[in-house]
Amino acid sequence: MRLKKSSKWRIKMRKSYKKIFFYTAFIALCTSNVTIAQQSKYKIQDSIFSKTLNEYRNYCVVLPADYSHDLNADKRHDVIYVLDGETLVNVVSPTHQIASDWQAIPRCIIVGIDTIKSLRTE
Repeated sequence: MRLKKSSKWRIKMRKSYKKIFFYTAFIALCTSNVTIAQQSKYKIQDSIFSKTLNEYRNYCVVLPADYSHDLNADKRHDVIYVLDGETLVNVVSPTHQIASDWQAIPRCIIVGIDTIKSLRTE
């Protein structure tokens, strides 16, 4: 009887250790990707005035590595729009980079649009 309780406890501990390892690895991967996205040479930041909102909005455009500025190039890219861009572009961009390197998804242009913090709380 005692062996059964001990083996059940070991199984629970193994599952707990697997979860802890998974979450630790996930957090490490996310934080390392943030630094990669911030160092991208294909990242453009600017702002645009919105007549509807009567204010400037910052935005960020992350171009894929195979992007060509040549107007005659036949290559087209899909666009991913990310709201809350000031925080989420640094997560979406490296995740997209990894997935496109694995050829799980096509290479895309990522556009992040910043949110005004004061408007979010109203």
